[in-house]
Amino acid sequence: FGDALLELAAGYKPPKRPRPWASSFERAIARTKQPQKPEAMWNDWLADELWMMRWLPYAPFDAARAELATRLAIGRHVQRRIAKLGARADQAVAEAIMVVELIAEGTLWPEVVADITTKPSPATALF
Repeated sequence: FGDALLELAAGYKPPKRPRPWASSFERAIARTKQPQKPEAMWNDWLADELWMMRWLPYAPFDAARAELATRLAIGRHVQRRIAKLGARADQAVAEAIMVVELIAEGTLWPEVVADITTKPSPATALF
């Protein structure tokens, strides 16, 4: 997550890193008869994130929307990097979703999201 964020925001070129979870995803993909559509997977993830309303206690909807847009942009970047390594498209999305989900489970993430509305970044917008 951090490598992707720095690459998107500052042009940082991260080193190659292992994906210790990759074999688990490869086993799951091997059992899947029909590949899933990557865009549908992202849509399902976004819908789940919105309906969980995990952000409600610590941020208004505009901050939650900014947080989701940030995680989606990073997730798509991670997806592209994993796909370049030869992973099937739906596997790349599944791994990327895992990455963006894990960051949101961090103990400091609610504070980061709450800061979106009170401490705007001086960085140039990504899009």
